Amino acid sequence: LHAHTSSRWGRVAHPVRRTPAEYLLHTLRDELHFYLRKTQRRFGFHFEPEDQADLWNSFERAAIELLSDVAEPFRLIHGDVHFRNFLRTDDGRFYLVDFVTVRYDLAGWEIIKGALAFSRTGYESCPLVWKAYFERAGEERWHQFQKGAGLALARCGLRELAHRRALTSLTRAEITPALLVEWLQRLIAHAPEL
Repeated sequence: LHAHTSSRWGRVAHPVRRTPAEYLLHTLRDELHFYLRKTQRRFGFHFEPEDQADLWNSFERAAIELLSDVAEPFRLIHGDVHFRNFLRTDDGRFYLVDFVTVRYDLAGWEIIKGALAFSRTGYESCPLVWKAYFERAGEERWHQFQKGAGLALARCGLRELAHRRALTSLTRAEITPALLVEWLQRLIAHAPEL
């Protein structure tokens, strides 16, 4: 899917009439609000408006910087990559199903999400999945991915946090809104070596 690029963005069936930046920022804002609400419910605390604004400013800056690079195209993505959407045949091949959320968007967060889907037994196997993906996709796509890796990691980190699959080494009492905001901002600012 990711090999297909387009100057369009958004759902394939419903072209978006916004600029790429407007589309991406709208999508990111919706994701951020959704997962922050879910995180608040999971952990039983409240993010202060200033914390939410700081976090949004970090996401917004990263997105605008990434889109200012003309070499970062919108790619066709599945939109709901997880292990339940892969079927394995008797001969060992995998097929991706459930294409309801297919759209043109940034592919980095989906690459990470896909690696996580195949690494549920331990995150240490994620590099094996990334390596296999980029051996096939090529070096140019690896370099494109690295440019947006901070934003992609923060998007996935926020989602994993909302599902209580991130920061699992910490006790519930150790997890505070300030700690989460700082953690997500660090992911955006300095993508760790993948």
